[in-house]
Amino acid sequence: MISREPAIPAAAANSAAALNRANLHFENGQLEDAIAGYVHAIALQPDFVDAHSNLGNALRRQGKAEAAIAVCRRAIALNPDFAPAHLNLALALLLNGEFSEGWREYEWRWRGGTADLLARDLRRPRWRGEDLSGRTLLLHAEQGLGDTLQFARFAPMLATRATRIILAVQPPLVVLLREASWPNVSVSDGARLTGFDFEIPLMSLPAALGITETAIPTDVPYLAAGAQRIARWRERLPQGSFKIGITWQGRPEAKIDPRRAFPLRSCAPLAALRGVSLISLQKRHGLEQLEALPAGMRVETLGDDFDSGSDAFLDAAAVMMSLDLIISADTATAHLAGALARPTWIALAHAPEWRWLTQREDSPWYPTARLFRQRAAGDWDEVFQRMADRLAPMVSAARGRCA
Repeated sequence: MISREPAIPAAAANSAAALNRANLHFENGQLEDAIAGYVHAIALQPDFVDAHSNLGNALRRQGKAEAAIAVCRRAIALNPDFAPAHLNLALALLLNGEFSEGWREYEWRWRGGTADLLARDLRRPRWRGEDLSGRTLLLHAEQGLGDTLQFARFAPMLATRATRIILAVQPPLVVLLREASWPNVSVSDGARLTGFDFEIPLMSLPAALGITETAIPTDVPYLAAGAQRIARWRERLPQGSFKIGITWQGRPEAKIDPRRAFPLRSCAPLAALRGVSLISLQKRHGLEQLEALPAGMRVETLGDDFDSGSDAFLDAAAVMMSLDLIISADTATAHLAGALARPTWIALAHAPEWRWLTQREDSPWYPTARLFRQRAAGDWDEVFQRMADRLAPMVSAARGRCA
């Protein structure tokens, strides 16, 4: 009888090699090849928890939330303490709108699976829903600027329960968030934090509060722009046209999925509409695309002093208050526009981030936002032609009111 013992390490080595190849495909955006590779690794080693977890992540990136959930549950069954599988399950659940379990699973992010968190050793109890009467609660940012703008909405809500809320955010957002002037809320850059009884990261609040889709606080606007800054920028904007502010990509160093960005040239059908002025809200990265526009396409720029200081989005917020529409990729600009309750169209990849859910054209996070999803992966031209078709009667109606 031939011993099978040597085949075990050989199978493990082969499955590890298959996993590594699949991971390379995933990093290069080759999702079909990545999925095939993960399936092959699992066939070689059925209990390979890393392969199951990564397969779930890849399926989610294809927009197949229910399939991703099933695969991630299999990974967790193989190893209940494997944090990346719990995190991938959380993202798939949230994408699928299963918030109650999704938020609970999302707490596993602190135990592994992501390197983008700002962890703090604050030596105070984590708030888990306790009575806040007579207490001070610290809310602190943990990830990107867009995440902070989205989840800052909970600060004024919690301020009605606590004596005081300290909101510690990234330094570039401090002045913008102070403009909101929420009662009982002080905004800090997080450099020196004292005098609080409980602490909680911003993105842990939905779990602590038991937030379901229908319980998301949607009182907008919850951010504001300074009146003097609004007046100053209004004078510099084109007059007598339907003004659309556009942002086409985020910051490359933010490690966001590059599929979320769209090429500026895709906005050509919007620029071709009579009476429309496209105005760039883009800052620093991506500005080279302004030099390679299709013939006849024009995009206005706001000058080198636009949002030129260390405080992010102050000028953008002021400009938005005088625009008829903001069109943005999935960036912090989209969250700012939604928080200001401005009419906002968000261009989304075929399989977007969890926060935009699946299929729907509206957002439970931002009542004034409309979502335009790719119908085929990578096809931005169809998205913007659909926008132009939706926009044309709006522009005509606006011109009729001004006539």
